[in-house]
Amino acid sequence: MAAAAKPNNLSLVVHGPGDLRLLHC
Repeated sequence: MAAAAKPNNLSLVVHGPGDLRLLHC
């Protein structure tokens, strides 16, 4: 999961805080 979190971080920044919460869950 940590590996996926790295690339996801970039996507989160583009998507927004709403996406981050879903992914973080």
